[in-house]
Amino acid sequence: MVALAPWCPYGEPVAHLRDKDVVVLHGERDRVTDPRASAVFLHRARTAGARTDLLPGADHAMLRNSTRRHRTTATAVARLLSRQVPP
Repeated sequence: MVALAPWCPYGEPVAHLRDKDVVVLHGERDRVTDPRASAVFLHRARTAGARTDLLPGADHAMLRNSTRRHRTTATAVARLLSRQVPP
C-alpha cells in the first residue's frame, strides 16, 4: 500500500497488514490530515508485522518539491511490485 497524506483515524485496524508493505508519504506541516496519526498508524502496523516506511513531505497538497515526491512514489510502487510473485 502506498498512501499520500492519508486520513488514519486512531484505532484503525492493522492486523490485516501483517506481512504487507505500507508506505506513507505525509507532510509534517499538513493541516488537513494529521501526520502524527499516520506515524502512529505505521507504528501499530509495524507492531502487527507489516513492513512500513514513512516519507516526509511538506503540506497536504505536496505541491512543493513535487518531483521528489513523484519519484519517491514511483520508486515505492516499483519496489512493491517487484516483490509480487507472478501468478
